[in-house]
Amino acid sequence: SRWLQTFNPQTLPDDVAVLMIHLINPWGTAWIRRVNEDNIDLNRNFLDFSQAPPDNQAYEALHAIYTCDQLRGPHREQADARLNERVQGEGWPAVMSIVEAGQYRHPDGLFYGGNNASWSNRTLHEILREHLASASVAMCFDLHTGAGDYGHPMLLTIAQAAYPALADARQLFGPWLFTLITGADSQSATGVAATATGYASQAIIDALPRVRLMPFVI
Repeated sequence: SRWLQTFNPQTLPDDVAVLMIHLINPWGTAWIRRVNEDNIDLNRNFLDFSQAPPDNQAYEALHAIYTCDQLRGPHREQADARLNERVQGEGWPAVMSIVEAGQYRHPDGLFYGGNNASWSNRTLHEILREHLASASVAMCFDLHTGAGDYGHPMLLTIAQAAYPALADARQLFGPWLFTLITGADSQSATGVAATATGYASQAIIDALPRVRLMPFVI
């Protein structure tokens, strides 16, 4: 916020611009949720929905546990017991990697990716087409997760594979930059799901193929 207060666009070089997008998930911001008004996790929603979405079969056995209809009572006790059994047998990281990978069958479930492009998805793509398609180089900062230690922001770059400008990003930020390459068998110690699909950062890369883009998440 201090940078915004002191920023003067008149000081920018003629070939440099700053584009700020405010609250691409307004409902989630208003209610302090990572999901939108349809319980869609936007960072699972940036997919090509003309193709079948990923099928997270492993989540099916966990869905009833996480959507138990009781806070207290026998159903809650059964759900807790089933979850504890899974955690003891597989470990908490393994269970969470299944859940955080995202799922596309249960609108009431966790990390639901939706069955079509959300309003936020469509709006972001419209903004990219209108304002960034003609850029030659771009850096995108997604002020989003708050990953990392308390009070210490973690700078991430998230993609499905190494992108053309990744070397530039690493040279600029050195050891401050954490690179997360996602995939079904990927692992991460960043606190951000490596097994997930539908990240906005990958969608921005795909939407701007002619731009030497560096997508960052903070």
